[in-house]
Amino acid sequence: MKIEKNMKMERIKRGRIMFSLLLTVSLFFSGLSLGFADTDNIPKEETVYSTLFENGGVNEIFVVNGFSLSEDREIEDYGDYSAVRELTQKTKIYKEGDRLTIEGKKGKFHYEGTLKSKDLPWLIDIKYFLDGKERTVKELEGKSGHLKINLKTGKNPKVKGGFFESYTLQVMFTYDPEKTENVAGKGATFLNSGTKKQALFTVMPGKAGNITLSLDVKDFEMEGILINGIHMDMDFDVDIDSEMQEKIDELKDGVIELDDGVIELEDGIIEFKDGTEELRDGVFDLRKGIRDFDKGVGELSKGLKELNKNSESLVSGAGTIFLNTLTQVHSQLSEGGISLPPLTGSNYEAVLEGVISGARQAAIDAALKTVEDSIRSTITTSYGAFMTPEQIEVEVVSQMEAFRESPGYEALVSGVDAVLATDLAYQGMKASLTEAKTQLKGLDDFRKGVGEYTKGVSEIAKGAVKLEDGSFELKDGIYELYDGTIDLYDGAIELMDGIIEMADGTKEFREKTHNLEGDMKDMIKKRIDKMLGRNIKTSSFVSDKNKNTELVQFIIKTDEIKIPEIEMEKELEKKELTLFEKIKQLFMKMIKRG
Repeated sequence: MKIEKNMKMERIKRGRIMFSLLLTVSLFFSGLSLGFADTDNIPKEETVYSTLFENGGVNEIFVVNGFSLSEDREIEDYGDYSAVRELTQKTKIYKEGDRLTIEGKKGKFHYEGTLKSKDLPWLIDIKYFLDGKERTVKELEGKSGHLKINLKTGKNPKVKGGFFESYTLQVMFTYDPEKTENVAGKGATFLNSGTKKQALFTVMPGKAGNITLSLDVKDFEMEGILINGIHMDMDFDVDIDSEMQEKIDELKDGVIELDDGVIELEDGIIEFKDGTEELRDGVFDLRKGIRDFDKGVGELSKGLKELNKNSESLVSGAGTIFLNTLTQVHSQLSEGGISLPPLTGSNYEAVLEGVISGARQAAIDAALKTVEDSIRSTITTSYGAFMTPEQIEVEVVSQMEAFRESPGYEALVSGVDAVLATDLAYQGMKASLTEAKTQLKGLDDFRKGVGEYTKGVSEIAKGAVKLEDGSFELKDGIYELYDGTIDLYDGAIELMDGIIEMADGTKEFREKTHNLEGDMKDMIKKRIDKMLGRNIKTSSFVSDKNKNTELVQFIIKTDEIKIPEIEMEKELEKKELTLFEKIKQLFMKMIKRG
C-alpha cells in the first residue's frame, strides 16, 4: 500500500511538472498576444487547465487569467475559486466571494485560480481494452497485447457559454514507436515528436466525439492523453476550381436554354389556345347547322307521311315527286354539312354510297392522324433535341408509309370498322342515307309502275322516320362535341396560365443563377463559419460577470501510464545499463529526492 501511495504521489508530481511546462509556454504566447489595454475594460485571457481521472472524470480545474496593463491600476475579476495565487508579479489579491480585486502593476500579469466546480463544457469518457477485455490503467502498466483506447466526448448540459458549439477539440495520444506496432485510428493524423509518435484526432464544434485508437503494445507505457479545446478562427479563401466552374457554366447555360424553351412554349400554347377557340366557334356553327338539318329531316318525314296517305293521288305526279325528292334530299344533306354533287336518277345510289364510304374513310383518316401524331410525339420526345422540325417531319412521313404497308394498318381499319359498328351517329347516318337511297329508288320504281306505288311510298315513309331518329342522334352527338370543345378551350386557358406562371419561374431561376459562383462561395463560407462556431462570441468560462474576455482555451490531460519504478529498477538491475539509461536513472532519482 505504501509503495502504491508513493507511486500515486509521484504521478501527481510529474503531472504538476507537465502542467507547469504547459503553463510556461501558454504564458509566453499569451504575453505576445496581449499588447493593449482599455482604460475602462481590461481585456483578459483564460487558459483552463484540467486533470482527468483514468475514466475521463474531472479531477481538478484551475484557470490561469492573463492581463496586460499599460499602467499601474486596479484589476477587478470574478471567479468561484477555492484558492488563488499570483504567477508573474508580487502583488496582493483580495478575494470577497467570487469577486477578486488585484493591485496590478504595469506589464503582464497572470494569476492562477483553482475552481470549485468540476464541470468542463465536455463530458469525457475513456475506456481501455486489452485483448478485448476492459482494463483499468493499473492493469495496463507494463502489459503486452492488442490495446484499444476508446474516448468519447459529449456536451455537458451544466456548462453554458457556447463552448461545446464553438470549440474544436484536439485529442493527442503520444506513444513509443519502439514498443508499439500496427497503430490505427479512423480520422487520425500521425506525427513525429522527437523519439515519440503522436496520433492526433479532431472533434469539430457542436459534435459528439467517438475516438478509437488501436495498437499492439509491449511493456505498455504512455504519456497522458492531451485534449486541447480551442476556438478555431481560420480564414478560408473559397475558390471555384476550373472543373467546378465548367459544371456551373453548364448549369447556367442549361437554365438559359430552359428559360428560352419555356418562352417558345409560351408562344406555342397561346397559338394552341387560339386554335381551340376557332375550333369551338366552328363546332358552334356545326351545332347550328345540325339543328337546321334535324328540322329539315322532321319536315321531310312529315311530308312523306302525307304522301303515303295520298299515294293514289300522287301516281300521276310520281316523276315530279321523285325529282323533287332528289332535290330535297340533296338540299337537306347539304344543309347538314354533307357535300355532294346534284342527285339524279342515274347517280343518286352511287353518290349516297360514296357519302357513306367517305364517312368511313374519314374515320380511318382520323385514326391515321392519331397514329401520325403519336409517331411525331415519340420522335420529338426522344430525338427532338438532335433533329430539326423538318427532319422530324421527314421521319414521320417515312414511318407512316411503313405503317400503311404493315399489318398494323389492316388492324387499324378493322378497329375503325368495329368502332363504327357501335357508333350510333355513324350507323344512324348510314342507315338514314341508305334509307334515303331506298326511298329514292322506290320513287323511281313508283314512277315505273303504279303497282309498286304503295310499297314504295310506305318504305320511303319508314325510312324517313329512321332518318329522323338518326338525325336526332346526330344532333345529340354534335351537342356533346360542342361541350367537349368548350372543355378543351377552358383547359387550354388553364394550361396557358400554367405555362405563363412557369415562364415567370424560369425567368426568376435564370436571374437567381446569374451569380451562382458568388452565391456558392457565400454559402460555403457561411457553412464553414457555422461549422467552426465563428458566430458565437467568446465569453468567460469562469464567470459571466467577466465581460471583456478575448481568449479562452482549454488544456485537459490524463495521468500518464507508466511501469512502476520498483519494477523498472529490478529490470535495470538484471542487465548492464547503457550510458543513456544510467543518466535517465540518475535523473529519476533526483526527481524522487526533490
